[in-house]
Amino acid sequence: MPAAIAIKTDQSSSRSPKNEGTMITTICLLAVATSAFSYEIPFRGLSSICKSAADCHVENSNCSKQGLCECRSGYIRDGSLTRCLKVANGYYDTCEESVQCSAFLDAGGTCDRPNEQCVCTENYHYLHGRCFETKGLDEPCDRDEECFVNADYQAASCRDGKCKCSEGFYQREYTTCRPAAKNIGDECALDSDCAFIENAICTSNVCTLDNGSPRVDSQDGGGEAMVATHRTREDDAELPFVARVRLSGGIVVGESQCKADLDCKLLDHSVCAANNTCVCDRGYFAIRDQTARGGPVDGCVPEIGTSCSAEQAKSNFSVGFSTCKNGAWTCDIDRAALKDNRLCRKFAKTIGAKCIHPEVCYLFGPRAKCADGKCTCDEASHWVAKEKFCWKYSKIKQGCKNDYECYSRGDDYIPKCTSGICTCPKGSVASDDGGYCYSSKPVFGSYCEKTEECKAIPNASCENNKCACSKTFFQREQQCVKGLNAACENDDECKLENTACLTVDNAKTCRCTSDFTVGSGNECIKKSHYKEACTEDVQCSAAVENTFCNATASRDYDGNNDEDASGRCDCIGDHYFNTEACYRKRKLGQDCKSERECFTTSSTGVCKNSVCSCDVDFVQVGEDCRSKNSSAGLLFDTRLLLAIVAIVTAIS
Repeated sequence: MPAAIAIKTDQSSSRSPKNEGTMITTICLLAVATSAFSYEIPFRGLSSICKSAADCHVENSNCSKQGLCECRSGYIRDGSLTRCLKVANGYYDTCEESVQCSAFLDAGGTCDRPNEQCVCTENYHYLHGRCFETKGLDEPCDRDEECFVNADYQAASCRDGKCKCSEGFYQREYTTCRPAAKNIGDECALDSDCAFIENAICTSNVCTLDNGSPRVDSQDGGGEAMVATHRTREDDAELPFVARVRLSGGIVVGESQCKADLDCKLLDHSVCAANNTCVCDRGYFAIRDQTARGGPVDGCVPEIGTSCSAEQAKSNFSVGFSTCKNGAWTCDIDRAALKDNRLCRKFAKTIGAKCIHPEVCYLFGPRAKCADGKCTCDEASHWVAKEKFCWKYSKIKQGCKNDYECYSRGDDYIPKCTSGICTCPKGSVASDDGGYCYSSKPVFGSYCEKTEECKAIPNASCENNKCACSKTFFQREQQCVKGLNAACENDDECKLENTACLTVDNAKTCRCTSDFTVGSGNECIKKSHYKEACTEDVQCSAAVENTFCNATASRDYDGNNDEDASGRCDCIGDHYFNTEACYRKRKLGQDCKSERECFTTSSTGVCKNSVCSCDVDFVQVGEDCRSKNSSAGLLFDTRLLLAIVAIVTAIS
């Protein structure tokens, strides 16, 4: 559209018709000329041709030496190539897209969508400020950093193109390595760490000679995180990290401006990032002390795995419970680094221990997991108590290398690795799915998962993974004989005491005889009437309706002790015994369904028109019924007594 044109005129000049006409003509000509040359400035996105930064309209872009609009240093194109996003400067940096993370963390860096944080993707691990593809034992490798077994970066290294246990480490199972102690007094976490020392065991994280004394594992992990601290070796005290760090000179990580690394030199282990702010170098993370004298102080803490020297170990601050060992920061012997290498968490020593992070279950091998707040083995492994390890398992008839691999869900028969194949021991048979061994000649209590595995015992079935008598049978010696509800033809077939073969619903089954009822143990127990001895409620209710076994009523109605009874049959609450049953207790004037519900001391209450009332020739006195004659006599006696009292008073 034409640009707006403002013409400044001399207000004091004369305005002759001629001059006015000339001015109007000039304005019109200028307007036409302006209209002819006016246009909208096109939007110049990324890769557009430019001459200066002003030509590039995408935020955080500028004009490159090649004359194209590109993202400025410290920023990178998004997936749509239309925006410039800030490149991450470390693990857990905020992100929108994975490209921000991989630009710093390298291959494997990704944006964790729910948390919008840069992390390493699955099958990659974080070390030295980068993501590395994780290679397990005996897998091909190009560099030591790729070999990572179970939260311990020092445990494995790349040798001859394959990941192997590092020098000074021994192999556990097929997937991990542990530091091998060489002398009494060396650090340890397991007895197997001390296996290279004759007659040595691990006690309180130190290899000692076994004297036969009982031991207790140190407290399991799972506690709160440790902040960055400096460990003073002389007294093993833990001091706040600011006690050992040079003041940052006011430099604030991620905020202070810089043009070169030299501008950030007052903050140890910091560099000038591409976006011209001071950040912690790779392998370090920022931490701020809010309590420092003179105001908050920033520091860059070395992550677990970052190189160190003996001199640095004395002067620098570090992650809590870490030590400079073999030229790099590592967690103490009883702790494991979390995946960001910024915390050393105390690990558990017993399976089933509480956990928050999977690293707490580190000691049990890479197949251990933290599920429902507890350390447990995953579906592809089983717990080997002797080794304190979640061992990979093979099914029966599958290949194996040792006995630990061969696993059975039942404990009766443990398969063995025979000639490289998991095999059930003599006297047992492999299940159809190869998951367990069961007895070829089962007895009561033998492990099972299917009823057919108990078929050697007549009338038995598999109940709760044990061979037992079927529901209508019970065990007598080594046989299953007919019990309650079993089909029968005559009384002799019913072997349970106090049962008989009775016809119910046109079917003959073993039932309790008339004076007995079915108890909680699926046996026949004697029925008990009101105030008689009992042990179960059903004894009472089967004989008298609305009764229960009152365990506190230890005396019969004669007041005699009955040592054989744990209780007495009594009416349930709001009921009372009347004649031969317990009825709902209803007072005079209350609704009723039966005459026996109407409770009066004189037992003269009746249910009239569904209301408790006094019987004929009786009247209500309070909550009881009295004879009309007795009521009149009472009234006469009362008047006579009052008259006598009056006479005596007058005479005196």
